Amino acid sequence: MDDSYFSSELDKINFYREIESLNNLRDLENIISDFKEINRELSDSTKIFFSLLKLKLKAHSFKIDSIKRV
Repeated sequence: MDDSYFSSELDKINFYREIESLNNLRDLENIISDFKEINRELSDSTKIFFSLLKLKLKAHSFKIDSIKRV
């Protein structure tokens, strides 16, 4: 995530802590929605980051522990 999305290092750390504690897609969607309210334009890398988080949560719901890049 680009540093420009955050007002301080503490803000960035808190965001990542919140991401780490996610357990379901609904919570992630809320975080994404809040993030978009503050940051109207999302970079491609940020969109990919959120997509990968969605994939991780969906995989976890099917008891998939890891996904490897081929």
